[in-house]
Amino acid sequence: MNKYIDIKNDTFMVDERDTKKDIIIIPSEAEFKTNLYKIIGRKYKIIKSTWIYSPIDFVIINKENLKTIYVELKSRSKRYLNYTSVMINYSKIKNFQENFSNTIMIFQYEDTYKYTLFKKDMIHYPTNKQSNNQDVIYIQDTELIRSNLEDLGKYIIKQLK
Repeated sequence: MNKYIDIKNDTFMVDERDTKKDIIIIPSEAEFKTNLYKIIGRKYKIIKSTWIYSPIDFVIINKENLKTIYVELKSRSKRYLNYTSVMINYSKIKNFQENFSNTIMIFQYEDTYKYTLFKKDMIHYPTNKQSNNQDVIYIQDTELIRSNLEDLGKYIIKQLK
C-alpha cells in the first residue's frame, strides 16, 4: 500500500487509486478536526484522508519531531451509556496491523468520546458476521477510555512527544 501526504493541502492519500469521485469529508470529521486544532494547537498538523475507502481518517504529525499518530474516528448517534462494547470492521484492524500500527481508534458519541490505541492482539479478537456479511470485532467498554475532547487532545499530544 502506498501512502502519500500532501502537507500543503492537508490531505492524506492512501494510494494511487484515489480519485475525485472517491473523496468524501463527513461534516462530523471536519468539525472534529477544527475542534481538535483548538486544543492541540498549530504545533501539530492534522491531515484528513480524502479517499472514501481509507482505513484511517486522519494523520496527526508533531511538526517539531515528526512523530505521527493515525486516527480512526467512528461517530455514534447515541449516548455512550447505550453500549457495552464497540464494533469495528475486522479488515480495518488487519490494515492497522499491516500499515498503521500507531492508530488511535476514537468513538464519538452524542455526549462523550471513548478511545483506545490499536493493540496487536486485537487481530486475534473473536469475529462475528454482520448483516452486510462483513467480519467485525467487538472491543469491550473496559478497554476504552472515556473522555471529553480536551482530555483526548492532551492524550494525543502525549503520544506525539
